[in-house]
Amino acid sequence: MVFEQLPSYYPSKEMKSLSKKKFAENNLTQVEKSLLSVISDLLKDGIRQKTYVSFWKTLIEMEDCAAEEQYAKITKTHQKLKFSQGFYILSIPNLSELTPAIVEWTKITIAPSDQPKKKVIGRVYQVRKNDVVLDIEEHLNLKALYNVRFLTNRLTIQLEREALQYVALHKISSFFFPAILPNHHFEQYEFEWINESVKTNPEQQSAIINIVGKASFPAPYILMGPPGTGKTTTIVEAICQILRQNPYTNILVSASSNYACNVITHRLLKHLPETSIFRMFAGSKEAEFDSIDHELVKISNLRFGSHYYPHLDELTQYNVVLTTLSVAGRFAQAKISCAYFSYVFIDESGSSTEPSTLVPIAGVISSKNNIHGQIILAGDPKQLGPIVISDTAMPHLGVSLLERLIDTGIYARDPNTRKYNPRAITKLIRNFRSHPKILEFPNKKFYSGELLAKGSPDVTHWACNWKYLPNQSIPILFEHVFGESEQDDNSSSWYNKREVKRVIFYIRKIMRERKAFGREIEQKDIGVITPYKKQCQKIMIECKRKNWVDIDVGSVEKFQGQEKPVIILSTVRSLTRGVGFLNNPKRLNVALTRAQALLIVIGNVDTLQMDPMWNEFIGFCKNNKLMKQIEEENEAVKVKGQVGKARRAKKAKTPDKVMQPSKQMKDLPFLPDVPKDTTRQSSESDNFINVRHNLVPHSINLTNMNSVGELRGVPSIERPSSLSRSPMGSSSHGNDSATTFRPSVTRQSNGSGNLKNDMHNVLPLSERNSKEVPMASSTERTTPLFSGNSMESVANRNSDFPTTLRFIRPDGFNPSYGSNISSRYVSNAAYRSQSNPTIHRKLKKESTCVIM
Repeated sequence: MVFEQLPSYYPSKEMKSLSKKKFAENNLTQVEKSLLSVISDLLKDGIRQKTYVSFWKTLIEMEDCAAEEQYAKITKTHQKLKFSQGFYILSIPNLSELTPAIVEWTKITIAPSDQPKKKVIGRVYQVRKNDVVLDIEEHLNLKALYNVRFLTNRLTIQLEREALQYVALHKISSFFFPAILPNHHFEQYEFEWINESVKTNPEQQSAIINIVGKASFPAPYILMGPPGTGKTTTIVEAICQILRQNPYTNILVSASSNYACNVITHRLLKHLPETSIFRMFAGSKEAEFDSIDHELVKISNLRFGSHYYPHLDELTQYNVVLTTLSVAGRFAQAKISCAYFSYVFIDESGSSTEPSTLVPIAGVISSKNNIHGQIILAGDPKQLGPIVISDTAMPHLGVSLLERLIDTGIYARDPNTRKYNPRAITKLIRNFRSHPKILEFPNKKFYSGELLAKGSPDVTHWACNWKYLPNQSIPILFEHVFGESEQDDNSSSWYNKREVKRVIFYIRKIMRERKAFGREIEQKDIGVITPYKKQCQKIMIECKRKNWVDIDVGSVEKFQGQEKPVIILSTVRSLTRGVGFLNNPKRLNVALTRAQALLIVIGNVDTLQMDPMWNEFIGFCKNNKLMKQIEEENEAVKVKGQVGKARRAKKAKTPDKVMQPSKQMKDLPFLPDVPKDTTRQSSESDNFINVRHNLVPHSINLTNMNSVGELRGVPSIERPSSLSRSPMGSSSHGNDSATTFRPSVTRQSNGSGNLKNDMHNVLPLSERNSKEVPMASSTERTTPLFSGNSMESVANRNSDFPTTLRFIRPDGFNPSYGSNISSRYVSNAAYRSQSNPTIHRKLKKESTCVIM
């Protein structure tokens, strides 16, 4: 194809200035005031046929300015470049979190830091984890420092502006405001249905009959496809039926994403010969050649190993051409005949801006005062809409053409019957994807309760009766997790470690117990949805560690249009004032409608219920008894508890058995021999938690000892009066007064009166409000203390007296829960409180344990 050069369509200086000033009225020039007045009038009046072109031109300029401002924020200054295999490499930490995202084919300008006006143009050839590969023709000095600026994708903006030029030139704006259906006869064919599911689906049949017969022509035909209702199946069946009726028809299929185009292409290949299908990729996809399905490559403009645009004569060999919206604009550039394509299918039209939707129409199938092909807008206005950067343009640019047309003019419901006119619009209502209960909430909330659950039980019911479900008859689990949403210093993205653990917990359970479901569960059957990139990264890292490489982890946007047997949703936000991205009802709808058989939602109920829509969903879960409170932090806690209980029972029967230090402890050069010691009985009280793993010597700062071997600043230990110590070390019962004592130490002097000291972490207790927790009694023993190469020993303690355990944090936090210590060494492992995981988390961070 030979393309005409597109104008740049740069925004005016006044528009750039207004955008930087957030369209405020202060400190404006006269020209800026005039422009602001025009913008205000356009936004106030909204979309009208009379001002259609000027309205969208203005909003595109506003969006262009906002995008340029965002890209300016990720400009990299004073950067060193590397060179490898003909490309320059720029290192960018946390690359995946940048907003806006840097993608292949993004244009850049690069200039020496000391000569900023000496700019060179290049492009991003490849995006990797922490660097980008740059394609720059000029030779650069690798010893110099450079400023690298990323530029907005001007081609998309240029094609949208060019489409508006054709709308104005051909005077076709009226076609996007259809008020009445044309009173013409349309052909009705007899169909032999190809897809078995269509044979029993009256809504799909009605849509196909009206699409093939061009019932709404020249007005667009709308195909509303709620989740799992067979929208793609309907599109594919309609295309096949068109070609059955007329094998010489030319059809253009376009969508906002390559993913949607690829899905339709794969489906068509099951019914049509390869020679009739052409998949046209953008030039940027050449860098991804190795990752594209070979089945698609061999019928595409990448089939010869490099990208090319076919000549118009080559296109005549194919009946169906599939491409993204922006690439479809190339046909207008190439001056294709306006009568070449008889049908234009635009899938995912609910997630495209109205100017983007015009690109495969204006200049492609339009001429003076005329549209030559049947337009089919397929999508769901209740799912995610267009992505818009400009806050000022968002109220209009964020509404797709599909959403704007719904419920207006010829597409509105009949006020008496509440039904749509099938000649203009069809709403698919039979859901073949999800279990009825998974579908229930979004159906009532977003689709007026019109959707009918028609999925096969083999697909939708196999997860019922899973033992982890709170309600065995409903395959939904909402686990309330009291986690903490965090951000790294160099990142604006949120993550929640506790939710990551719970996601991994459930994946492990599903993978281990897959046979219990009565079917094989593969990794590719599981999808994890989370709204934040950082949380995606954390979960993917954990999955990779466990070799779960085929589990899909991504954002709600990534999963739109997809489905999985199992969906796990990690909401991330906890203990924050709002729910962030989750406050968009459309995002919630998409997230909840991806699952076929099992939906697991993990989040903080207290935080989520601040949002009205989430509050309703939580209410739905509570009413159906789908809520689950986290019972243990991970499997290991439960297993260790059972093992510990068994060991304690065994030791109780054999009191002479001595618990020896671990192999790692024996290897330590300063560890003394362990004298025999009878393990004491553990208390049955829930207030005690036994610590028997990874024991290490407790560090005590010996500089706090006085000359008689007592710890300075350590308050006296008070024994209960019933077990007070007598001068001879024997028990004295019945004494009402508590006896006070300090642990004495036999110390070794280094000659200077000071002890050698390598120990740390014991804080003075005199100013602390420590709580004392009585310990179970132990046998008489000696506790070794270490000071460099010197060893100090605490005087023998009588086993008849409970010992006091104190937890002290530097900030004074002093939780009141204790532990049975069954060795002469104190574990620095986390002391758990099963009744209060919040305190445990705080303690775990920076606690110090002191045994008196």
